[in-house]
Amino acid sequence: MEDKAESIQEELIASDRFTLVRFIEKFTSKKKHATVFEFYDEVINDLTETGKAGNSMVYLDSKRALEKFESSPYLEFGDIDPVFLNRWKSFLLKRGTSPNTISVYMRTLRSLYNKAIVEGVAKQEDYPFGKRFSIKDIEQETSKRAIGADQIKEVIALTVEPLTKIWWARNYFLFSFFTMGMNFTDMAYLKWGQVKDGRIVYQRKKTGRYFSIKITQEAAEILNDVKVYTTNNKYVFPILNDDIHKTPEQKKTRIKTVLRDYNKSLKEIGKSLGISGLTSYVARHSWATIQKKRGISISLISEALGHTTERTTRIYLESFGDEELDRINENILG
Repeated sequence: MEDKAESIQEELIASDRFTLVRFIEKFTSKKKHATVFEFYDEVINDLTETGKAGNSMVYLDSKRALEKFESSPYLEFGDIDPVFLNRWKSFLLKRGTSPNTISVYMRTLRSLYNKAIVEGVAKQEDYPFGKRFSIKDIEQETSKRAIGADQIKEVIALTVEPLTKIWWARNYFLFSFFTMGMNFTDMAYLKWGQVKDGRIVYQRKKTGRYFSIKITQEAAEILNDVKVYTTNNKYVFPILNDDIHKTPEQKKTRIKTVLRDYNKSLKEIGKSLGISGLTSYVARHSWATIQKKRGISISLISEALGHTTERTTRIYLESFGDEELDRINENILG
């Protein structure tokens, strides 16, 4: 017991959070999940056991990012306040983490906190999110990550050697743009059997929502180019191979590896064209931004992007058919 007391005292002093009340709470705590990291592990294990490998990896990434900032194993939910979250955000920014990735880490921690409240591990009155700390403020920092129609045309016109990493990166980027901002994970899972009758029909991995997209001339040209090299694989792009990537974890890891190389190649493309901050996310955001400048309604753009969390927009969704979405995606570059 004495060793436990000394250990807790040292950790609290080292993290500059020592108070007699907090020491007593930690020392006498008999909760099954007394710490944030223990609760992370519990949720990660539950998701893994239920076959939700993708969600499990999201929580694991968030946990690892938090561990790099807060090394104390005694971190509890009551220790996480707006000051703590702002310090973590600053820490991540200094390490070069993108605002979009920071947002994912924060939203995952928020989800964990909500689960902890339900299970009685955390207290509702200690909840640090919402008005006390807004994740939306972080997400708004990604709003500048878009390029205009002229710059998209420059990417199209760029001369690259076929089958090089640059060539694949340019195709991934443009295909995402001309399919209304298709997510890279969805592109990785896209199969030739889903490309038929002039349309692409797929289910988005993140939301489970189904999409039916008319294949534009630009997207068709990309499909024709890559088909020559992927005819022996059921997937459209050479990212996944079921003979090699057999488990959900292996597929997840493979996608992350290719995405990392893809973004490195986009950085090279951007450098050669004088376009800063060119990433896979830019394709999706640029599609939306260009549509907005064309006068397309926010609600229709949200429908095309599949923003299921925008409740106000969802009221109008039933009135939008595929024909309307086809119309706004054709001739987007004028």
